[in-house]
Amino acid sequence: LAQGLSIPSCAPAAATAIKELCQCSNQQMSMGEPVLQLYNDITSQPGRLNLKDELEVLEGVCRAISRQIKDTNADARTLVQRIVQPIGNRFAASVADPNASAKQHFIPEIERLTVIVRFLTIPAATVS
Repeated sequence: LAQGLSIPSCAPAAATAIKELCQCSNQQMSMGEPVLQLYNDITSQPGRLNLKDELEVLEGVCRAISRQIKDTNADARTLVQRIVQPIGNRFAASVADPNASAKQHFIPEIERLTVIVRFLTIPAATVS
């Protein structure tokens, strides 16, 4: 599926399939770490993937990480930081750039953060 993301005609289907796999509740192994690494690879190459497809993968990342935290009591702070920090860094760089445009720089980062807020769930006991 990850290779399908690099083929423009296959990327939407591959992104949706990754998201759907991450939502499966009968998985025996955690998808959190592999899909988070995939997402980090995607975002390290800006423009590699259409934003809509990237957001599909990000939704899957959030669901997989949520499940990993719930099932394994993994360190929620570290995982959340790994998801959010690159977005914050790009956002800060855009704010510092006088030529940055809202449509090209700010709105995509806000959309990414919105996906995280909607789909990343952390049990209250792991946050304290």
